[in-house]
Amino acid sequence: MMAEKSTSPIKAVEIRAELRQIKSMADHTFNIVLNLPEDCTEQVKALLDWLGFEVGAVIVAPDNR
Repeated sequence: MMAEKSTSPIKAVEIRAELRQIKSMADHTFNIVLNLPEDCTEQVKALLDWLGFEVGAVIVAPDNR
């Protein structure tokens, strides 16, 4: 039996990424740049749908720090 694709909207994604850059902006906000590996294509597709929206995030420190 084939697995059916869910049609419910994605509410969360989990990614691993390199923290590449943090910039302070003139409007007193910060822009954060994350570098995701190529195997995160499905997560990136979900994130593209959320561009321009406010999202929540939790960043976990690496074990080797």
